[in-house]
Amino acid sequence: MAKRIAQRIADELCPAVERRAEVADEIAKIKKYGREVGVVNVQDLYDLGEELKMLDEQISAGKALYVSVTKKAFTRAACTAP
Repeated sequence: MAKRIAQRIADELCPAVERRAEVADEIAKIKKYGREVGVVNVQDLYDLGEELKMLDEQISAGKALYVSVTKKAFTRAACTAP
């Protein structure tokens, strides 16, 4: 039973972890572009920053729940588990 619950938690966490990586990459690209060109859309940066904060909160809560169920830390290996 705990294994199924842990997998459900991982099924929710994995897309959030992946999206967080995408958002962080996008922020890095925008900042790099800004250094090269001197102009960025500040609203885009703000929106991505807010999304990053929301994802961080979601991931943090999910990891805590995962630990409470499995007594082990969440790793990306859980994302590939059957």
